Amino acid sequence: LNDFGTNLDHEKIFLKVFDLMNNYKQSPLGQILSYEFFVHCFETKLRMEHELSDPIMKQCLQESIKRPIFVSGMPRTGTTYLHRLLSLDPAARAPLAFELFEPVQRKKDDPVRDKQDRINIFQRQMDIVHMIVPRFAAIHEANAILPEECLCALSQDVPLFFPTFPQIIKPEAGVFDWNTGQAYKNHVKTLQLLQYQESKAQAEQGSGSPSQKRWVLKCPIHTTFLPYLYDAFPEATVVFTHRKAEEALPSFASLIETSQCMFHGSRFMQMDEIGLCCLKFMSKTVRCLDMADTKRSAHVKYEALTADPIRTVKNLYRSLDLEFTSEYESILQRFVAKDSEERQKLAGKQGGILHSYSRNKFGLCAELIKSEFSWYEQKYVY
Repeated sequence: LNDFGTNLDHEKIFLKVFDLMNNYKQSPLGQILSYEFFVHCFETKLRMEHELSDPIMKQCLQESIKRPIFVSGMPRTGTTYLHRLLSLDPAARAPLAFELFEPVQRKKDDPVRDKQDRINIFQRQMDIVHMIVPRFAAIHEANAILPEECLCALSQDVPLFFPTFPQIIKPEAGVFDWNTGQAYKNHVKTLQLLQYQESKAQAEQGSGSPSQKRWVLKCPIHTTFLPYLYDAFPEATVVFTHRKAEEALPSFASLIETSQCMFHGSRFMQMDEIGLCCLKFMSKTVRCLDMADTKRSAHVKYEALTADPIRTVKNLYRSLDLEFTSEYESILQRFVAKDSEERQKLAGKQGGILHSYSRNKFGLCAELIKSEFSWYEQKYVY
């Protein structure tokens, strides 16, 4: 396989990130993990191009992606939790982690074994992450068979994943100038392929005509690339989550610290540098909200989401003119109760606090945060 497609920006962006990573010392283990990540990105890209060049598989490109919902916003503002809640609607469909990480089937003649193999490939990666940094599980829940964010798919075209997080938030990475138009168009193809695979499997099982479900997708980085998202997904609605910056910012810095610990080692980290990079990155991210199409967007406040998740989802459905069924409400009630119990257990293992962080650790003073985000909080949080 040698066809990477016609996306010239793909190579430019990867080379830019390569330069940044080569200029920042990684631990030996970090170098190995980063190498494996990039190899997987390129391998997946090659396999996708090859799959879609097959005359039979090209049929998947006729699949329509109707009225998808994207959850986005500043990192650490409840995007994962809201995405999980929305994915539980029987009328919705969220891509699972292994599907986005391994969208191309490896054993088409044995779907059961194929699915398990793809699950194992992703889960091995996450097991390594949890082994190196056990506290990561308390920051972001990730599992091969759980809904996952679009980073896994977009990473075929743009290097957005754990190894690159500490570098891409730096101003010199130029993320806000990246042309991700083709990446989002390829994301459409990934969803079309997954949708085609599911429809084909249902037909082979004799389960009747497959009913098309509404895709529910999620990634904070979407806020940065809204024009490209809207262009690739003309029927998309974007739901933005909002939280006080003094809470979200140090939580995000803690996530970056954890990622950096995985790949660079704690002895190379500068907490003040992490804090300042996160502040600048998040400040520019929320400025991108001005690009949101008011007719194709909705907003959810973190405080409301965590205080009463079911009512928040119900209100969101009303604003989007979606049917909120009694079946869905029952599913949410069971999930929220179980999730709360599991979070309490996990917090107990962490000394009573699920995710501990503070702005002082990262040199983030209240005055600086206020000067950067007061306008945002007045407009979206309060």
